[in-house]
Amino acid sequence: MTEKELYERVVAVREVLDTLIGAALEMPATAELCFFTGKLSAALDILVVLEGAGAPVHEPGEEPHPLS
Repeated sequence: MTEKELYERVVAVREVLDTLIGAALEMPATAELCFFTGKLSAALDILVVLEGAGAPVHEPGEEPHPLS
């Protein structure tokens, strides 16, 4: 998988999660649904930040990370 494909999947998951949260907010509220939606919203926040950061491409001449 390329960096662009990874980014595109993040965007796709963010879109699905956004739709899922919207649907959950249309349901009658219960404590369980509130916890569920809250956790999904936290995941959505992370995906929004990753989407805003763009594809994770390295800078020219950048050394590989030692964990790779």
